[in-house]
Amino acid sequence: MTLYVSEYSQLGLGAAAQIPQEPPLAEYTVASGARGPAFQVATRFVRVSTDGASAMQLAFGPSATVTIVAGNQRLPINSTEYKGVPSNSGLAVAATNVA
Repeated sequence: MTLYVSEYSQLGLGAAAQIPQEPPLAEYTVASGARGPAFQVATRFVRVSTDGASAMQLAFGPSATVTIVAGNQRLPINSTEYKGVPSNSGLAVAATNVA
């Protein structure tokens, strides 16, 4: 299964809107059992979504060391969530399939 990631730096239509300002800073996929690249310096929030027939477990942490451990966040099948991240943090996301 694959995790789809989009990085954003600001909200659309002013700060009161609950939608991302397009286009994203970056878009990429993270294969199960892998971690993505460090987020862009200007990234303030990310959109993560799953595909396929299994849920995924997510972990956010430093790009060089982020790994999945028991109890990390679970993203259900075919779902999408937005997550806030500190700008210029060097964070990345890792993902793996779970039952």
